Amino acid sequence: MEKININVSDELAKKWAKTSGAQKAKIEKFLEASVSDLLFKINQKNFDELLEKAREEAERNGLSEEILEKILNED
Repeated sequence: MEKININVSDELAKKWAKTSGAQKAKIEKFLEASVSDLLFKINQKNFDELLEKAREEAERNGLSEEILEKILNED
């Protein structure tokens, strides 16, 4: 496992320093899951935006969904 550093307020850093090891472990698991989920959503959004741009460019170049379906269904 690797560590990452994040900036937090002085107040939060003081509270963290006073938190027990067991509580820190629970919080770390929660934060890891939350950050992972957030990064997945960001990447999914970027991927969806990329697909939308590709679709728009394909349409500008004359490739419609109907034409694509026809090409894909050719034997």
